[in-house]
Amino acid sequence: MDTFGDRLKELRTSHLKNSYPRLSQERFGNMLGVSRNVIVNLERDVVKVRGEFADLICKIFRVNKNWLLNGEEPIFTESDKESNIDYLTDMFKKLSPNLQAHVLEHVQKLLDLSDNKTG
Repeated sequence: MDTFGDRLKELRTSHLKNSYPRLSQERFGNMLGVSRNVIVNLERDVVKVRGEFADLICKIFRVNKNWLLNGEEPIFTESDKESNIDYLTDMFKKLSPNLQAHVLEHVQKLLDLSDNKTG
């Protein structure tokens, strides 16, 4: 991949397809808080990515910033337990109280399943 735009499109269409099937430019933009047009212009290298926006992409999708900006592998960063907890906490706080309750129900079900398999 030669350009930032190439790598951004590759990230959206290939590397994230298992976690986010059919990740359109519009949905990708929504996840990043920008319009589809911003994603289109970035993928086409019409505009240059700002550092803060590159940081956001890397944080949300756990992408190695050196790969995103320069093509240097690895593509994804190694996530440590502490950063995962911080990330989940931040995302949880953004949910409405109703959705937070649903998340907690699902987490409890997962814990119950885990206990049944190990117990």
